[in-house]
Amino acid sequence: MNILFVSENYYPHLGGITEHVYHLALELQNRGHNVVVLTGGAMSKGRRNTPKNISTIRVGQGILFPVNKSLTRFTFMKHPYKDVKRIMDEGNFDIVHIHGPITPFLPMAALKTAPKIKVVTYHAAHERNYLYFLLSKIIWDYFKMPHGMIAVSKVAEKSARIYINRKFTIIPNGVDINRFSPKIEPIQKLMDGKKNILFVGRFEPRKGLKYLLKAFPMIKKSVPNARLVIIGGGFYKGFYKQYIPPQYGKDIFLAGFVSGKDLPRYYASCDVFCSPAIGRESFGIILLEGMASRKCVIASDISGYRQVIDSNVNGILVPPREPDKLAESIVNVLNNDKLRNEIATNAREKAKKYAWKKVTNKIEDYYKKLLNKYDFD
Repeated sequence: MNILFVSENYYPHLGGITEHVYHLALELQNRGHNVVVLTGGAMSKGRRNTPKNISTIRVGQGILFPVNKSLTRFTFMKHPYKDVKRIMDEGNFDIVHIHGPITPFLPMAALKTAPKIKVVTYHAAHERNYLYFLLSKIIWDYFKMPHGMIAVSKVAEKSARIYINRKFTIIPNGVDINRFSPKIEPIQKLMDGKKNILFVGRFEPRKGLKYLLKAFPMIKKSVPNARLVIIGGGFYKGFYKQYIPPQYGKDIFLAGFVSGKDLPRYYASCDVFCSPAIGRESFGIILLEGMASRKCVIASDISGYRQVIDSNVNGILVPPREPDKLAESIVNVLNNDKLRNEIATNAREKAKKYAWKKVTNKIEDYYKKLLNKYDFD
C-alpha cells in the first residue's frame, strides 16, 4: 500500500502523537508498504532532529498554540488546498491517514484533496473543545469525509463523539517492547545507590509535574536517598523551577530533552516511574514505556490512564492533584522491594499486549477492510 500520514505533531515536536505516527510508519514500512509523513514546517535545527528513515514532507510553518491545557501545533499555509493537492496528485496514495483532530489548515486540506481512502485517528481526551465549538459550522462537513474513524481508547472516542457523530474503531497506542526493555543498559551516573524516581513529559499544566515536585520533600523524609530525575522541558520551564525545594535541589536532576537513543536508558535507571497528570490524557504512551521497561509505574487515577493500568496489579493509580497521596504511594513501593518487583513484572507482561507488531496488525487489517469496501478503480 502507498500510505500518507498527515499529522500536525511530528518531530521535533515531542509527544504521544509524534511517537505513534513514527513507530506505526516504521512498522508498516518494514512490512513493505510505502509510508510518507506530511507535517508542518520546522526550524532547521528541528529538521536535523527528524528521523531520516521515514520520508517526510513539510509544508507551511508549524506554530504552537495553547489548547486543552497544553501546547499543540497548527500548520499555517498560504495556499493549503493547492499545496496539499499537489502532494496528493504526485503521491497517488491508497490511504491518507490523519492523526489528530480535524482542524485548519493541514488536516482539512488533506481530507478535501485525498484521492482514495481517508482515515482519521483521534488521540485527544477532553470534555469540551472550544476550537471545535467555534469552528463547528465551518468544519462540520469535514467530519463526514473520512471513510474510517479510529480512536486510541474509549476515552478518546467519548471525547470525539461530543462533536463527531460517527462510528469509531478502537485501536490503541503501541510500544516498542525491544527498545523499552529490562535488558537495556542504564545510565551509569544514576546507578550510585540512590532510589530514582523518573518523570518524562513536556512542562505543561496537564502533565502535573508541579504535584510531583510538591510531593518530593515528603518522599525525602521517608526515603532520604531518593532522587527525582526529570526529562522534558518547554515553555513553562521557568514556572516549574519555583517548585523545586532549595534544600533538595541537589537531588533533583533536570535532564532536559534527551535523545531517543538515551530515553530507554533513563527508564532502565529508575526504581519508580511517575506520571502525575491531572487529566485530558486519552491513553498514556509513557505509561507503556515504563511498563515495558519492567518498572513500577505510579500514575494519576484519571480515565485515560485507567485504560492501561489495573491499579495494584500492574501499576498504582493515585488521586490527581494530591501530593500527599502521591508521596505515600511512592514511599510505599520504594521501601517494599517485593511489591515493586511484583508490580513491575506484571507491568512488563501487560505492555507486551501493546507491542507495535500487534497494534500494526490491527491497523493493516483495518486498511484492507476499507480498501475492499470502497472501490476507486
